[in-house]
Amino acid sequence: MRSLKGLLFLVSLCMGPALASAQSDLSSFFANGTWEQHSINPAMKNQAGLQVALPSLLFRLHHAPDINIGDVIFESSGRNVVSLDAVLSELDEKNEYQAGLEFRTLGLGIQFGKTFLSLQHKVHFQSQINYPKELAELVWNGNSQYVGQEVEFGPEAILNSYHDLGLGVSYQISDKLSVGGRLKLLSGIGTIKSKEHHASLYTSDDVYQLTFDVDYQLQTSSILEINGLDEFNYSGEAITFDNFISKNIGLGLDLGIEYQLSDRIQLAASVVDIGKILWKENTNEFVSQGVHTHEGIDLSDFFSDEEVDFNVQLDTVKEIFGFEKMSIGEIETSLPTALYVGGTFKLNDQWKAGCLFRNIMQDDLNDQAVSINLQYQPANPLSFGVTFSYLKDTFANLGLMGLANLGPVQIFGATDNVLSLVDSGSSTSISGRLGLALMIK
Repeated sequence: MRSLKGLLFLVSLCMGPALASAQSDLSSFFANGTWEQHSINPAMKNQAGLQVALPSLLFRLHHAPDINIGDVIFESSGRNVVSLDAVLSELDEKNEYQAGLEFRTLGLGIQFGKTFLSLQHKVHFQSQINYPKELAELVWNGNSQYVGQEVEFGPEAILNSYHDLGLGVSYQISDKLSVGGRLKLLSGIGTIKSKEHHASLYTSDDVYQLTFDVDYQLQTSSILEINGLDEFNYSGEAITFDNFISKNIGLGLDLGIEYQLSDRIQLAASVVDIGKILWKENTNEFVSQGVHTHEGIDLSDFFSDEEVDFNVQLDTVKEIFGFEKMSIGEIETSLPTALYVGGTFKLNDQWKAGCLFRNIMQDDLNDQAVSINLQYQPANPLSFGVTFSYLKDTFANLGLMGLANLGPVQIFGATDNVLSLVDSGSSTSISGRLGLALMIK
């Protein structure tokens, strides 16, 4: 069934947020006096003497290039249909899918003169999957289109989940200059990392013979067990607070600076999530290697409308991609380090404009974004803003943000792409943040 092919491809991408998840929003940089702004730049803070950051949530899904989910899943003749026909031409030679979830459980901040001390705990889920266009084309249309050619279709993946306990300090050097830093103890929950991701297919134009060349290696800790191709066991039970302090330990560092150039102009820069995690608990490597040749197979047969002996087909795939498990020593993964550089300009007592450059770096990832912000404060406790952002290969990202200070209660909400929240089928770039805090003078 062709719908099953499309569903298989979507599930392979959606494995990212299900197993672990890269997170970052752009609006928080412009939200002065919020704990969310303090999280991405430890030098920027509220002036309240006692601050309690209550549970908050940040989520982000992003596919580059941007595709319309409504073109993949739609209704036809009264039933839902999954099709990749409309989006295959929109894919790049190399495509990225990122997913992230960040949950803050609690934060506490205290002001001592020019010094501000903070402590917070977060849980992170991060993932990135890079895949070639040929993978989608093989899943949907089979290998007959590549007769006489060798195509590479192996996806690359990294998925991390971990606890983050951060102790921060900010110091106001002068009326214009403040600096800050945050040291973070990291405790890994689970990881999946493709050490090697080579998988190629050659279809002979003579006797329609298929040759698979595979060198695929997955390194895991704690959350994945592979017992043959048809038995992937994902241990969701591993993601609990029981492993708040585990054997998978790492250190992280955030650094920030804020400079008030004039009464109207504020500049700031920060580098957050510098660090690594060393995984020692239940570390394994699953390896699939070798060259395999088969005759008369078209990959489209596996999900065609015609009846096939699925057990025979599965045995063939097992032979090609069967994984062997071996215990290994330590696994090292780096955090997705983010650079923020930006500023704001106060137009008058009610209007403020700003701009931001952000770059996330992790292994081969280099995810850049540029955002322009305009804020309006109709009354002292309320402010609203809009952002227009360029995210990798996508320009039409209209964001909204809102901030309310109701006595000691502070409420902040933002999204970088409001259209995707209103119409979830319009885009594969979806994000949102909701924060709550108490600011006690």
